[in-house]
Amino acid sequence: MPSSNKTTHLQLNSFIGSDKPKMDDFNYDNQKIDAALGEHLADAVAHLTAQERQNLNNQKVVIGSYTGNGMEERDIPLGCTPQAGIVFALGQPLAAANPAQSGQTYLYAGGFSTSGSSLGLTLTGSTLRVEETVGSTVNPQIFRYNTQGTTYLYLAFRP
Repeated sequence: MPSSNKTTHLQLNSFIGSDKPKMDDFNYDNQKIDAALGEHLADAVAHLTAQERQNLNNQKVVIGSYTGNGMEERDIPLGCTPQAGIVFALGQPLAAANPAQSGQTYLYAGGFSTSGSSLGLTLTGSTLRVEETVGSTVNPQIFRYNTQGTTYLYLAFRP
C-alpha cells in the first residue's frame, strides 16, 4: 500500500509506522527520482561542459548590467579583474548639458582602468565604484552612473 504521506516536491512515499510498504512503492519512487534527475542532468542550459566552462573563463570581454539605485556611491562586482572597461547608461547620451545650470554637464558614460578612470568611476580589483551626484553642486560635472531606475551596461576587458 502506498504511504499515508508524500514528500513535497516529487510526491514520493513517506511512510509512517502503520503503513505497509510494498516493493512496487519503492520501484515507483525510484522511477520518479530517475526521471527527475535524468531531465535535470540533460538540461544543457543549466549545465556546462568542461570545454564550455573553459571558454567562459578565457573570454577577454565580460559584459554586464546593473540598475541604478540612486545612492551617491555604489560598488558593482564585475565578476572578473579587468584591465580596463567602459560603462554607460542605456537611452542616454554619453554626456549632456544640465538644462537647469549653465556650464554643468551630466556624465552618463565613462571609462575605467587599472591606470586611472573617468571622474566618478573607480576600479579596485574586480569591483567598479560608480558615483551619482546627489543634491545641488557647483561642480562642472554631474555624475550620473547610478541614477535610480536607469539601466547601465559595462564592458570589462581582461588582460
